[in-house]
Amino acid sequence: MIKEAAHSFPTYYFKKDYDQKKMISFLDQTLQEVLDSLFQNPYLKEILSTTCILYGVSPKDASFGFHSIVQDSYIISAKGFRYGGERLAQRFVKKIESEGGQFFFNHKITNIIAKDKEIKEVHCQNGAVFSAQKVISGIHPKLLFSMISGEGPKKSFQKRLDQIKESNSFFAAFLSLKKNPGLSPKKNYYFHRSFDYMEPSLDDAQTFFPLFLTSSDRAYNNNGQLPVLLTAKCSFMGFKEFQNNKKSIEYKSLKEKIFGLVLPHIEEQFPGFTQSIDRYSLSSPLTNQKYIPSPNGSAYGIYHDQFSTGARGLGPRTHFHNLFLTGQNTLFPGLLGGSISAIKSAGQIIGTKDILSELSH
Repeated sequence: MIKEAAHSFPTYYFKKDYDQKKMISFLDQTLQEVLDSLFQNPYLKEILSTTCILYGVSPKDASFGFHSIVQDSYIISAKGFRYGGERLAQRFVKKIESEGGQFFFNHKITNIIAKDKEIKEVHCQNGAVFSAQKVISGIHPKLLFSMISGEGPKKSFQKRLDQIKESNSFFAAFLSLKKNPGLSPKKNYYFHRSFDYMEPSLDDAQTFFPLFLTSSDRAYNNNGQLPVLLTAKCSFMGFKEFQNNKKSIEYKSLKEKIFGLVLPHIEEQFPGFTQSIDRYSLSSPLTNQKYIPSPNGSAYGIYHDQFSTGARGLGPRTHFHNLFLTGQNTLFPGLLGGSISAIKSAGQIIGTKDILSELSH
């Protein structure tokens, strides 16, 4: 079923011709519905739902169609980029600059001027002003449209946007281990009790499962220490009161408290982990909100349930004829979803079928 569903998506397997009705039928089923129709064992169903962690949607809300794409990408190949994903970014930079493109850093956008259903100017905090025939935005749509002045979005669209739920945020610890307590640098580790953590809930102050623990054999430093990233789901609401007081002792104490609650579960699986820690730094949903940025520091942007995924999700086109959306907040979430979104966004300008034809070779 996973193979059949994945092959029904043209922008995943680069097909110019496809059966839209068949593709939508897979999008209309939830992962939980499919699992319940095939299996009775609850533990087996949890195991088969594990990759939901990678895009932050509960199995009861996740589209089976999109889940199949994620699962299929691992079945085809679990390999990563040699020398890491940064090498891919460097290739993009080199290619874009060779075509005359430019990159501007530290240009925080503060205002976007719209008139006659067209984006006229993009204003930055440092005084820079940009204009272009076409504007492509990877900014979270809720933040993007809040910056548009002059002629705002349609009321119906704004209402739809306001009603879309956000995915959960996360707590993170960046550690340097002076010795390896038994971690394989070539593996990622997942710890979870249930998948309820993926439910966006304002009342849920902190829930610490699942944990995502990853290390890298490419990143041993000169002292032989092992860098490790640890992340755990964490609600924004528990940190909201510190939005304007991030240097307070109370804020730092709350981060330490959460870290202290997470560590015993790692220690249980890897005895000696805690004693191996040389140094660490901690981030909270407030950190994510600043650097991602997204409302409430949501890790995967909008919550991609069945009603915000694929054909029912935000597409690249907007009612401003020269403004296009891209990224994980449109069709699908996560890295894979962002890549598929990029094809659809570029396709609005140069033709999706032409792109798929090139990629299919």
